[in-house]
Amino acid sequence: MNAKRLATHLTSVVLLLLWGGVMLYFHLSGRMAAYLPQTGIFRPMALYGGIALIALGIFNLATIGSDEVSVTPQKKKDEHDHEEGGCCGHCHSTPDAEDTTTGPGRWVAMLILAVPLLVAAVFSPDQFSPAAIINKGVYNAKYDTTQALPSSRLSSSKAASAKAKTSQEPAAPAGIPASAPAVASGTVATMPSAGPRVPGSAAPATSSVVVTTPPPATATPPAPGSTPPAGAPPAAGKSYGNFTLDDLKAQVPMSKEGNFILEVPELYYTAGDKEVQGVLAGQSVETTAQVLPEKVNNAEGKRLRVFRLLVQCCASDARPYSVPVEFVEKAPTLKEMSWIKVVGKMAYRTEGGQIVPVIEATSVKETTAPENSMLY
Repeated sequence: MNAKRLATHLTSVVLLLLWGGVMLYFHLSGRMAAYLPQTGIFRPMALYGGIALIALGIFNLATIGSDEVSVTPQKKKDEHDHEEGGCCGHCHSTPDAEDTTTGPGRWVAMLILAVPLLVAAVFSPDQFSPAAIINKGVYNAKYDTTQALPSSRLSSSKAASAKAKTSQEPAAPAGIPASAPAVASGTVATMPSAGPRVPGSAAPATSSVVVTTPPPATATPPAPGSTPPAGAPPAAGKSYGNFTLDDLKAQVPMSKEGNFILEVPELYYTAGDKEVQGVLAGQSVETTAQVLPEKVNNAEGKRLRVFRLLVQCCASDARPYSVPVEFVEKAPTLKEMSWIKVVGKMAYRTEGGQIVPVIEATSVKETTAPENSMLY
């Protein structure tokens, strides 16, 4: 292998090892958490891709002394024709690969592949700048949405579903096993007897039980807003009840101080759930988030804005969900984008034609960033 081919071969090895090494570095150092969700295929793809690139680089390095590919039959024919004088005086074979794969263009291409990768790995921050968060709409919250956050632990619909499931599981009549088949009212059902077997028979003796469950109600349900008659069964689908404090305690963990621990996006979406608002208002909540100055409805300077980034796929589609934090006096001065732990009581204000969830702060302190700075 001549010097030009050797240089090209070694450069390809270096590039493969470089790309694979950077991918493994991001995965093993934990920096991947700032860019890709824990679940899904993206993080494993980065890991396996890095391993594959390094393996390919090692293979290329191990085969660097291998013989070059033999000439093709066509090239042999061209050389033979040239030797026999049957040629027009020049060789018809294609130029050697080294003539078209070396030169300044190849080195420029290699630099384009290597330099941006190294710069990004060393100097790229693992979080968005304040300007990027503002451009993503941190101050343009649409609190009046009734869409539920799929990953939220807090939802009146979850409580309703649980109550509906319970109400749709009637207890079996007394004296009849829950696994017994359903029969019509007033009919005779033949069931196994607990007594001894009948002599000469392979099957146990049977006895008859008359099921006397009342027939289903056929009366017309009461009109909306009217009081149903005493003893009337509840109308179908109307027995869920309202969201209660017990539902809140069942859905949301509490700190040892008695604060409901909620993420900012969960607080954000309570503005579209009036049943949850009615219970959560006045309750003490706790959340960890990043902080920015408040630029909306803050003429007296008593507010800050806290937010968390929610990711559906990867960091490029991260969206900030934010709520204001209000203080009795002027808001404290905190470093932009720093992490804080906020404790306060929830309140809901009508501002700008929409209901805004506000944390009325009782304590704020700086804290360290969580393991995953973004929510997925």
